[in-house]
Amino acid sequence: MKIKKRTLQIVFGIAFVAVVIILLMTRTQPYDDPGKMRASSGTGDIKLVVFSDYQCPACAKAYFVVEQIAEEYNDKIKVTHKHYPLNFHPLSFDAAMAAECANDQDKFWDYSAEIFLMQDDLKKSSFNAVAKDLGLDMKLFRSCLSTDAKSDMIYKDMAEGDRLGILGTPTIYLDGKSVESWEYEYLSQQIEKLYKENNIESD
Repeated sequence: MKIKKRTLQIVFGIAFVAVVIILLMTRTQPYDDPGKMRASSGTGDIKLVVFSDYQCPACAKAYFVVEQIAEEYNDKIKVTHKHYPLNFHPLSFDAAMAAECANDQDKFWDYSAEIFLMQDDLKKSSFNAVAKDLGLDMKLFRSCLSTDAKSDMIYKDMAEGDRLGILGTPTIYLDGKSVESWEYEYLSQQIEKLYKENNIESD
């Protein structure tokens, strides 16, 4: 009986450790969202995921750094933008919805850039104004905004950010691991390092 009890304790112990490991892994890695519904840039295997807020000053700076990184490392990385609007930024959630409505017309990145550029003067009327300047079909764009069609995606991103324990924006992940900085030099070094490691492993 003692041996059976001891064996059961060992089995349950191993099972408990396995569950903890799985929970930790799912907590610290962003979900991968393939397909047209999620705006992404680049064709590489290294995944760069950005959680951002359209009224966050640091996010505006990080956006254009990541844009430069995406252009220079287009064949090495795949950039995915995710939304984490902070509750003290009153227009950030609406801006995220507007950007996703622009994504329906393949203008997510252009639209996001314009919103970040006018961050200091952002207002409700800005969303339609930017869409018009970019030549979007305004009937489709307004319809998308009025129905809150994109709110579920944004709430999903926010829930994912909460699951990951995000404390602020911007928060950037490279291949599932949170990085310390969004500065160009740091990101480029980390991408080069990952690329070399991946190539060595695949050889």
